[in-house]
Amino acid sequence: MRRVIALVTVIALGLAGVSGGAISPRRRVTDTLILDNGVDAGDWGLVEYCEDGSFATAFEVKFEPYSLIDTDETAVNAVRLYCSTLEHITTGYIYSVEGKHGEWQNIRSCSSGFVTGMRANVLEPQGTFGDDVAVKNVQLACDEGKEVITGVIEEKIPDGEWSLWTRCSSGSGVCGIEIRYENAGLGDDTGVTNLAMFCCAFNGTRTH
Repeated sequence: MRRVIALVTVIALGLAGVSGGAISPRRRVTDTLILDNGVDAGDWGLVEYCEDGSFATAFEVKFEPYSLIDTDETAVNAVRLYCSTLEHITTGYIYSVEGKHGEWQNIRSCSSGFVTGMRANVLEPQGTFGDDVAVKNVQLACDEGKEVITGVIEEKIPDGEWSLWTRCSSGSGVCGIEIRYENAGLGDDTGVTNLAMFCCAFNGTRTH
C-alpha cells in the first residue's frame, strides 16, 4: 500500500511541483524523487539546480549529533549536492535550505558516475511530549544503484524507518534539490522534515 501511495505522490509532484512557492525550473526535469515517509511539518524552500549540463556526484549532510543534555534534537539540518559536468569538472554545490543547528559531515562522493537515487531514514512524529527530529540520515545511490553513499555514519538517535528507494529514469541523474524545514523557535525544532530531488537527462538538459 505504501509503495502505491509513494508512486502516486511522485507522479503528482512531477506534474505540479513540490510546492507552490518553488521557483520555475531552468532545467528540463525528467523525474521528481520524494520520500514516502516524510513528515508533514515546516515549509518547503526554493528549488535549486546544478548549472546546466552538470549533475550531482557527491553530497554532504549538516547534522546535530545526539547529546544527553540536549532535550531538543534536530538531526539533519541541511543537505548539499555537489555538481559536476559529464567531464567531471566541478561546477559548485546547491542546498535549498540550511538550518542553524549541527555541523557539516564529510563529503560523500560517488566513486564514478552520478547520483541516480535517494532515500532517507525518518523518525515519525513523537507526540506532544516527545522530541521530533524527522529526517535523521540520507543515502544516495550512484550509477543506478551500483554504489550507495551514506551522509551520517554515527547518528546515535533512536531508529527511524528508511523510506523506499526512489530513482531517476535510465539515462538521467540528479540535478536539483528542494528541502522542507521546520524551525519552531521556542518550540520543538525538528530540522529537515522532507526532501525532494530532481533528475535531468544526461543529453538535452537545457530548456528553451
